[in-house]
Amino acid sequence: MWLFTKDYFCSVVEHIDNSEHVLVRFRSRVHAEAFCTKYKVKLSHIAENKGTDYQFRLRLLKTDFAGVALQEARNIDYPNFKNVVMGKRVSEDKYNNNEIDALMDVWAAMRRYQDREAIPQAYADDLAEYRRAYSNEKG
Repeated sequence: MWLFTKDYFCSVVEHIDNSEHVLVRFRSRVHAEAFCTKYKVKLSHIAENKGTDYQFRLRLLKTDFAGVALQEARNIDYPNFKNVVMGKRVSEDKYNNNEIDALMDVWAAMRRYQDREAIPQAYADDLAEYRRAYSNEKG
């Protein structure tokens, strides 16, 4: 699960060795520390693994992370996520072009996905016909 909040971005997966735990993974120490500060997790619990997909990780019980997810849902108090993140970073003097660019890249990629999913029906019919013809040639 990817979770973007006003304070951090993380990826959450089941721990490979214990199905009652999750790994909360961060690409940035700043985000890992923001999570720890917000949810009163000791900073010393952040594991750093250079060269891995997500360099910073925390191990939590699934039930504890469920509480985090619930709290984040309750904290939604804005009509536009991108604007609130940019405004928060500016007001805290923590504006980071790399972070904002990455956030905008995700938004743009998902917008392209949405646009491609909204293919006009005529094109979809043509594509289906092409696929049928192509599969008959191969088969």
